[in-house]
Amino acid sequence: MVQIIVSLILLILLAVLVSLNLVFSTSVNLFGARLDNVSVVAVSALSFAFGILYSLFIYLGRYMHRRKTRGLAAKDLDIKEREKQLASRESKVESILEPSSADTESHVPPH
Repeated sequence: MVQIIVSLILLILLAVLVSLNLVFSTSVNLFGARLDNVSVVAVSALSFAFGILYSLFIYLGRYMHRRKTRGLAAKDLDIKEREKQLASRESKVESILEPSSADTESHVPPH
């Protein structure tokens, strides 16, 4: 309830600020193009909107970076787990083959 009241108060203050500044205008230089008699309210609203877009791009960039990092970490864990499984399989195969290789070594004729 408090959040709604605070939001309404801020909205009313914004409406008063806009209405008091409607008559004022300024000149804007936009990358070399000069715009005269632009409303101060329009300049501030566009600045605010571009700030939000800029923040959105930063947020999306960080989100994609975190997602990529988590994906790489998961792949790294999967690779380590597969390496452990492979090492255990290799040790089992070596333990099975060791007695038979000892038998074949004793039967190998000398050169």
